[in-house]
Amino acid sequence: MENRRGFERFPTQREAQFFLIKGKGWGQECTIINVSRKGLGIIFRTNEEIDVGTNIRLEIPDPLTPDTIDIRGELRWSEEIGGGFVGGIELSRILSDVKFSKLA
Repeated sequence: MENRRGFERFPTQREAQFFLIKGKGWGQECTIINVSRKGLGIIFRTNEEIDVGTNIRLEIPDPLTPDTIDIRGELRWSEEIGGGFVGGIELSRILSDVKFSKLA
């Protein structure tokens, strides 16, 4: 299968919260499982399926400060796994060197 991604993905294990930009206003837990400059692989720990095309905001604890790293993107694919969903998010902006180094 041909890899159509423009940026290499790197495995990671980062806990975060996700928010649906249109819809529910509270955060739900997720785990980022891989990261590239333009996308994320993510496990959503929710029983409710999220529609492909949904805009999502992520709050990720910054490992070096008490702040969070805020990222936005669009859910491009999703499939059900035991106890949740795994999916891919295309980011609305290419990650800066600083943000990428904190996530990779």
